[in-house]
Amino acid sequence: MRPLPALGLLLAAGLAASACGGAGSAAPQAVPVMPTPLVSAAPTPAVVVAWTPVVAVQEQAAQLEAAEEQYATCFAYAGLNQDLAGAPWRADAAVVQSCSTAGLTPAEVQDIQDLMMHAT
Repeated sequence: MRPLPALGLLLAAGLAASACGGAGSAAPQAVPVMPTPLVSAAPTPAVVVAWTPVVAVQEQAAQLEAAEEQYATCFAYAGLNQDLAGAPWRADAAVVQSCSTAGLTPAEVQDIQDLMMHAT
C-alpha cells in the first residue's frame, strides 16, 4: 500500500506542474521573426520615368482645383458684398474683377461664374 500514496503524490505534482504550464500556454506565443532581405525604397529609373507624367498631371489637377476654389470663393464673397451694399448683382462689378483668375482659362472663369449665378 505504500507505493500507492507515492504514486498519487507524483501524479498530483505532475498535475500541478501541468496546470501551471497550461496557464502559461494560454498566453500569446511569440512569433519568430525572420530576417528579410533589404529592399531598396527608391523605385527603379524605369518606374520613375513611367510615373513622372502621372505625377505631373496630378500636380496640375491639384493646382487647377486650388485656383478654381480660390476664384469661386472670391466671386461668392464679391456677390455677398454687393448684396449687403444693396447693389444689384453684377458679374462685371469692380469687386468681382479684382478676383484673381491666375491659372484659369476664360472659359473656366465663365463656367464658375455661371455655376455660382445658377446656385443663387
